[in-house]
Amino acid sequence: MTGSSRSAKHPAGGTSLPPGDGSPSVLVRAAGGVVWRQTPAGVEVVMVHRPTYDDWALPKGKLEAGETDEQAALREVREETGLACRLGTELPSTTYTDAQGRPKLVRYWSMTVVPGPPGNSGTSSPGGAAATLSPEPKARHEIDDVC
Repeated sequence: MTGSSRSAKHPAGGTSLPPGDGSPSVLVRAAGGVVWRQTPAGVEVVMVHRPTYDDWALPKGKLEAGETDEQAALREVREETGLACRLGTELPSTTYTDAQGRPKLVRYWSMTVVPGPPGNSGTSSPGGAAATLSPEPKARHEIDDVC
């Protein structure tokens, strides 16, 4: 089999790409969001702290099997921040080589929090008290703080 039409099964979050040398490589796919709100002081954006890298980043993560990029973005933001959100405009994506030398594509969307009663999605009704941000239990090994 030759050319870029070749197809191979890969774990969730990866698709086959033919690199320049003709051997197959896995494109790691991830998605996330820029969760924001307007306040009297200006725009606030949610960030997560990753202790493994000791950095602050936008919430994002790899796609799971059968998941669309949009579904993964919403799921990852919910898992890493505790916020239920709605998708807005797609933002520019980023590509880089991950720590295992694989090409990685991350797609991002602008997101806003879905209004609800306090404790429903980590937020309160519009104009209410500030949200309490907290990663879901399954994400606490990756995220130790949210602001």
